[in-house]
Amino acid sequence: MHKRLLTVSILFISIFILGACSADKEPISPNDTFLAPVTASLDLEKSKTFVQRSNTNEGEIVIQGQAGATFQTAKIKFTNRVGGKSTDWQNLNVDVANKQFSGKYKLIGGGYYAQIQLMSDGKVVTDGLLPTTINVGEVFAVIGHSISEGQEPYVILDYDRTWCQIKLWPPLIDQKIYFNPSFWGRVAEYTKKTFNVPVMIFNTGQGGSTSVQWGKSAYGEQFEEHDFYKWRQRQPYARFEQRLVNEIKQTGLRAIFVVHGENDYWTAENDIVYFTGRYIQKTRELLNHPQLPFLIAKSNAGQNTPEQIKVRRAQKRMLQEIPNTFEGANLEFIKDGGMRWDGVHYNFAALEIAAIQWKEVLTPLFFQVSKPFTPAN
Repeated sequence: MHKRLLTVSILFISIFILGACSADKEPISPNDTFLAPVTASLDLEKSKTFVQRSNTNEGEIVIQGQAGATFQTAKIKFTNRVGGKSTDWQNLNVDVANKQFSGKYKLIGGGYYAQIQLMSDGKVVTDGLLPTTINVGEVFAVIGHSISEGQEPYVILDYDRTWCQIKLWPPLIDQKIYFNPSFWGRVAEYTKKTFNVPVMIFNTGQGGSTSVQWGKSAYGEQFEEHDFYKWRQRQPYARFEQRLVNEIKQTGLRAIFVVHGENDYWTAENDIVYFTGRYIQKTRELLNHPQLPFLIAKSNAGQNTPEQIKVRRAQKRMLQEIPNTFEGANLEFIKDGGMRWDGVHYNFAALEIAAIQWKEVLTPLFFQVSKPFTPAN
């Protein structure tokens, strides 16, 4: 796999634009050496620029990159923009022969810009801002069906794209399936404003899936053939597992949002509870974090049919029978007749309500008592 490198621009225009947009902060002064600009690159596979904060409101970010010019010493400082606390200059480790720099830094929960200086013979040869934010905040992922995954054209795109990051599945071009942030951007925005930290949500819901399919596929167990998911390929869980191992292990994770219910109407109550517990167990095993929180949404259309009453009972039982589960958003009063455009999926008004309901359960108390998974460095 080719390493992804993020170029650090040190041209005058980059400094001017950022300084102009942040008049409340002291601008960065260009150096005469900008007349002969050089570049530096951040290795995104080895760096950690978004990490889950601990319950003591700290997190360790990792910087690793390479310069395009020879340098002898390097330093970095972080300026807060969302919460957090700015730092003074701190030294970077340098590998002079390979023109590389690296460092690990503990930061207070918040969103930052990072300024880097590389020096040779006492003179600055590179002085610029990393064109990526540095984040110590809250990270969530999603397990669920199409209501969590989202459907075009019903999507909320009005949220802070800088400090609220919604990570989507790679597009499945051959199947012409396009994923969207659903209502998760708004959930991230509410959380950012309430707790003054950046927020990342992995929208890893998968349409058409059931609790049984997630639970059986987590362990490669056979289930009835499905147009979307093949049990021999351990789908749908294997796809989620790939994101979990390759990305979420690096960022850390506060909790997982569970949005199942509508596709479970035809599943036995005991099976809903049992197989939900199975994929929860597998996820905790993969992260080696048995206390990883799961928030179980009340996801059903709120009708008093036997199928929906059964789902509501199962969701209530999960909170009682599966350790470290929490009550998630109350989505069951989003009823048909104006808010579910096809009787199941949300329209724009329903998306707004769903986001507010998730906001209501992400309380200060939840963040105090939940135990997040924080990445090892």
